[in-house]
Amino acid sequence: MKCYHLNHFQVESTQSRFKMAYLTSNTTPKIYGKRFIQPKQGRINVQTCTFTHSFRSNPCSSKHIAHQRQSHITCAVSQDTSATSDMTVSQAISIVHTAAQDRSVPPKEVFQAMRTLEKEKLPTDGWNTILGGTSSPGNRWRLVFTTGTKDVAAALRNNGAGGGGKYFPITAVQKWDASKNEIENGIFLGHLIALKFRGPYKFSGKKLQFDFDTIAIKLGPMFEFPLKAKINPATYVPDPKGPFFIFVYVDEKVCVARGRGGGIAMWARTTPSEELKIGVL
Repeated sequence: MKCYHLNHFQVESTQSRFKMAYLTSNTTPKIYGKRFIQPKQGRINVQTCTFTHSFRSNPCSSKHIAHQRQSHITCAVSQDTSATSDMTVSQAISIVHTAAQDRSVPPKEVFQAMRTLEKEKLPTDGWNTILGGTSSPGNRWRLVFTTGTKDVAAALRNNGAGGGGKYFPITAVQKWDASKNEIENGIFLGHLIALKFRGPYKFSGKKLQFDFDTIAIKLGPMFEFPLKAKINPATYVPDPKGPFFIFVYVDEKVCVARGRGGGIAMWARTTPSEELKIGVL
């Protein structure tokens, strides 16, 4: 049992449950509606309390605790980890590697692995170079797995349990070229049909902001059309309202990021033989 300070709460009647509470501790819980989510450790439960008045002090102090006495407040906050994953970082990495290689991992496990990596707040040293290489044409990453915003929201509502997503059904490849600060996002249907978007990007910390200024369509031959005035990557200033990725994990095999819309995606690093096979070269 771990006690927290209740800075404020509201109650409806004797022996009722709290309607809302704000809690503080060394690891501050996040509040989603009427649920209390404790980062990493698990779910926060506010147990049923009897009361005669509200208070703004420590509910765990002897002044306010009386065992099952109607005229005092009996209040404690417990940690419940049963609804959250106890997956370790090494286990999560192993899962995303396997999923990227052969798509054999059930989607819910992939989702939990990505969420585990996201919650760990891992160091970002070298991520830009791993993603975009040290020289042109940079590195290519095949989209393997995606979750929608609703999948993430559902997991948050259920204290980390559940969630979902799906393996991406068609060939989508992202290319980052760190030497040019250029991004290319393409959909490939064999060697004859492709749709690609290109533009500048800027990587800072975990955040990669980007814009597209060119579209290329391949129907046998390749045709390129401008979407807007060409943007110089060297002087590119991201639009605060523009698209971005927040990367949560990057290594030489996979990368995981959350998009502006709230969904999470995973990519696998491509190999030259794979690129030739799927027609991205």
